[in-house]
Amino acid sequence: MGYTSNAAQLMTVPPYVVACFLTISASFIADKFKQRGIFILGFLALTIAGFALLISSDKTPVQYTGAFICISGIFPTTPLMTAWVGNNLSGSLKRGVGFGMVVGFANFGGIVAAFAYRSNDSPRFIVGHATLLGLLSLSFVLTALMMSYYKLENTRRDARDAERGLTADSYTPEMKLEQQHEGDQATFWRYTI
Repeated sequence: MGYTSNAAQLMTVPPYVVACFLTISASFIADKFKQRGIFILGFLALTIAGFALLISSDKTPVQYTGAFICISGIFPTTPLMTAWVGNNLSGSLKRGVGFGMVVGFANFGGIVAAFAYRSNDSPRFIVGHATLLGLLSLSFVLTALMMSYYKLENTRRDARDAERGLTADSYTPEMKLEQQHEGDQATFWRYTI
C-alpha cells in the first residue's frame, strides 16, 4: 500500500484491537443466548464483504477498509466455531476428534494460502483473495446447513419427548445420569444452534 514499515505496523493496531473486542464480546453474547451459528454466519458475512472489497478496488483506503473488515470478521469466527463443536459433540473421544478436525482444517488453510497467495500476483493478490472468498462462502453455506440440521433434529427430539410427556428441561439429574453413556444420542440431548 506504499507505507513505511513503521507506519504499516501501526496501521495494523486498530483492526486487531477491534477484532479482539469483537471476539470477546461475541463469545459472551453467544454464550448468553446459547446460539453459535447465527454469530458465525454474521462474522463470515462480514469477512466475505471484506474480501469483496479487497478484490473490487486497488485504492489504498478501500484496501485498508477491506483488510480491517476481514480481520474484524474472521478472528471472532474461530473461537465461535471451536465452541460450537464442543457444544454439539458429547463424549470425550468424539469431542477430542472434533476439536482435532477443527484445528487440522484451520491449519490446512495455511497450506492453501501458501499456494493461493503467489508473489507474481502482488500487489492485489486477486487469486488468493478469490480463493479465500470461495472458501468463506462454502463455510457460510455449510454453517447454514448445520444450523438447519440441528434445528430439525432438536424439533424431532422435542416431538418425541412430547409424546412421552417430557420436555428437554424436565429430565431429572438421575434420568440424565442413566443416559450419560449415550452422549449426543441421549434423549435429553439438544444441539446448540
